[in-house]
Amino acid sequence: MDKGTTFTIVNSKKTMLNIVGLTVVVFAATIAADFIIDIKALSVKPILPFFIINLILLLLLEHDKISLKWCKIIQLVLIFGALEITFLLNAKSYHALIYWMVYIPTITIILLGLRTSIFAISLVVLTNLVNAVIGFQVNGPIYNLDLGYVPFFVAGTIFAITVYLIMHRFYILLQNSYKNVNKQKAEIEDLNAQLSEYNANLRTDLEKTTKDATTKSMRLERIAYNNSHVVRAPLVNILSAVDLIGTENNDDELIKIIKQNAKKLDAVISEIGSLSHDD
Repeated sequence: MDKGTTFTIVNSKKTMLNIVGLTVVVFAATIAADFIIDIKALSVKPILPFFIINLILLLLLEHDKISLKWCKIIQLVLIFGALEITFLLNAKSYHALIYWMVYIPTITIILLGLRTSIFAISLVVLTNLVNAVIGFQVNGPIYNLDLGYVPFFVAGTIFAITVYLIMHRFYILLQNSYKNVNKQKAEIEDLNAQLSEYNANLRTDLEKTTKDATTKSMRLERIAYNNSHVVRAPLVNILSAVDLIGTENNDDELIKIIKQNAKKLDAVISEIGSLSHDD
């Protein structure tokens, strides 16, 4: 992997819809719980606008009206904004929001990768520090809350279920990634096997081609030798005998020589023909 690239688990619309849907469900559960019983630490007023915006984001993603990259960024901004505005409107929510802030780097790992999550966790730590200073100025070093067990139980249950759903989604994504890696590994091994078989066949074909070329080269050398030596000898004898016919009294002997050399020449030509047509 190149240094400039970042591995991200979420690379599909379906997975992103699950993440955004999870955030919508968490916002809805928090709003519903605050309507039924006063959670006190969390208020509906700052969460409701972010819930509506997140719902719109879900619809836009469902109908392909927004890119996956921008959807990831907007999702994180919405979560961070909802938590931070909740604190700014109610500084006594610090004890609850400091735990919910963990949601930011966790989701960032899933959406934008490990490298970006380092920035996210740094931002969360800095935000918690700044909020602590603000809370100290507003409420003093200590603040008291009149919280009952029921609202605290409800808020804790929502938080626990949210963490579980995040980890469950994270596990599913890692499992799918592992399956994809194994599938790609199997495909690579299959390609390597095919390549090895192809190389073996290519080597066999090359050896056969080399052998055939060597055999043909030897045949050509023999044909060339016959053309330059074996064919020329009887041909010279025939030409010489033809030149002597009529100049001496042994024409019968010369004709006999011509016939003998003609037969030799015919035999040589036949041999050359068999060499040139032999497979």
